[in-house]
Amino acid sequence: MKRLLFLLSLLCLLSLRASAINLDSLMNVEKKEAHKIPRQVFSFEFNLNTATDLTYSYQFDYQWYALKYMGIGFGMEYDRNDVAAQQDRDEEHGYATSYDKDAVVRLNFLPMLCFRTPTVWFSHDRSWGMMLRFDPMLVMSVPKNDVMWITAEPIPGTPYYHEDNVKVKNHGGKWLAWRLRYALSFYNELAMISIGVSFSDYNIYSCRNHMIYNGEQIFDRGFGHTTTVFISLGACL
Repeated sequence: MKRLLFLLSLLCLLSLRASAINLDSLMNVEKKEAHKIPRQVFSFEFNLNTATDLTYSYQFDYQWYALKYMGIGFGMEYDRNDVAAQQDRDEEHGYATSYDKDAVVRLNFLPMLCFRTPTVWFSHDRSWGMMLRFDPMLVMSVPKNDVMWITAEPIPGTPYYHEDNVKVKNHGGKWLAWRLRYALSFYNELAMISIGVSFSDYNIYSCRNHMIYNGEQIFDRGFGHTTTVFISLGACL
């Protein structure tokens, strides 16, 4: 009888021990799942571009990390030059003109590779952390060749033209460029905020780099590289 009671007690202890081990394992799995870095990120980005002129652009991105630290993504960017700034400069020189028809507007499509570092956690429960990201991408721009609307004759004594009704179309514009984007990202399980910089051989004026009128080139910008600083807000999935 004593042996039977001893065996039953031993079995109960082993059962309780096994249950505790299983419960700990489940809690560890749940904790690990709760602290996984996001597999998908949707983000909106505001860019300040410094090239020939200072321009602002807006960008939407989607990134999917098939591997823990590597993935692919796609973005769309709306870029427009600051015609008001050009108009102000001309008015300072005595030229009263409007550039509304002459604005450069480009839509950029951005296929990319996405890389990120392991997370540095800022709290004991790993509720929020920081990572570095690197996204090399292509910049495919439309239109490839833009148009300008100018006067039939240049401003007297200068090679420059006012905006008017004569249409001049560019030839040999550039539609493909590269961009390298670096970001410092802070995130939790719901959202991500990033700041960073990118470098590219894209130029908003590369769709106007061969504007020829009456045998003369009337536009001589669009060849420089672009440096961009940005901030982005994203949703993590």
